[in-house]
Amino acid sequence: MDKIIYPERFTTLDVLAPVPLAGILALFLYGHLGLDPWVPVALLLTVFPFLFAASIGWYVLYVVLRKTTYSVLLFTLALVLAAFRYTDFIMPTDVSGVEQSSSIRVMTWNVQRMGYFDTREHVPTNLDAATAKIRHAQPDVLVLQEISRRHLNALQRRLGLQSNACHWTDYHGRGIDHLGGLAICVINDREWTILTKRSLDLPPSWKYLFVEIADRRDQTFNLLGLHLVPPKVTEDGVREMTGKTMRLDMSAFSDLLDTLREYRTQIHLQENQIQKVIERIQNFRDPTVMAGDFNTPPDLPLHYRLRGQFQDAWGLAGTGLGYTRVWGGFLPLRIDFIYASKSLAVGTAGNLDAGVSDHRPVIATLYLNSDS
Repeated sequence: MDKIIYPERFTTLDVLAPVPLAGILALFLYGHLGLDPWVPVALLLTVFPFLFAASIGWYVLYVVLRKTTYSVLLFTLALVLAAFRYTDFIMPTDVSGVEQSSSIRVMTWNVQRMGYFDTREHVPTNLDAATAKIRHAQPDVLVLQEISRRHLNALQRRLGLQSNACHWTDYHGRGIDHLGGLAICVINDREWTILTKRSLDLPPSWKYLFVEIADRRDQTFNLLGLHLVPPKVTEDGVREMTGKTMRLDMSAFSDLLDTLREYRTQIHLQENQIQKVIERIQNFRDPTVMAGDFNTPPDLPLHYRLRGQFQDAWGLAGTGLGYTRVWGGFLPLRIDFIYASKSLAVGTAGNLDAGVSDHRPVIATLYLNSDS
């Protein structure tokens, strides 16, 4: 192998080589500092793990091509930044010292109306499959999104739950049983009891759920079920714009601008919704868990804000991408989360195949720290 040396002269390749690293670092700082989510940056942050992986691949190729100390230095810096950002995904947390304390197993799942809008006649089959999946996961509590009251009732019957084991609201609080909404259910009613349940407001006219539960030792937990507003960048809309672009239809450009403006509005609305939740729970004294469909991947600013006060269960105890939805049939994204207050230790985190939904359920086991 050729001796690795500094280049005798910098080529164009050497001059451009730091650009991917500088871009990754800028995106990382943008999200970490919680800056105003500018749409182009938000879109890049959506695919941040893939940009990171591509940059690592680029520096491997650069080292092979140049074989210089300069190329190795850039590659090393990229690896250090990757280790700083993703160590928790590679090395799950150790909770061996707290496994004998109070624990709770939480599962969150966007069930996509049990396929009601795709193949309505398959809903009973999907309910059976969802029941089997929930029983296999054995959660203590279950947080559901995109479920109607009618389908929740059917699911409760299949799971053998009492009528008061669940709390449900539709997304706008209209109380109409066939509309989609949110639910929190106590599955393990031998261990857990619902003390308080409320439907709370989010801007502009949205709902989320609050449930206070206690175990047999009177240890109380707060549980919030969330579904942040979707970004309204739909797969069908992108396909339509792509088709127009291929046909050189100039209306594709105006469609793109409209979509970006709508996306920016929704990002700000998501930020406002999370801020409203944080303001409500910041003075909670009992251990608190937030679970649901956040409709944003983990590198956007709102998640850095949440991780400042809470723990991302998958980020601490999961391995790999942990994707929960494949957007457009090709882009895996992690948009469903379980966040736990720092008085809890995250033991395990995992997810299951989606099956009846386009979302994969997330499951986490949490333990109460002995000094809490």
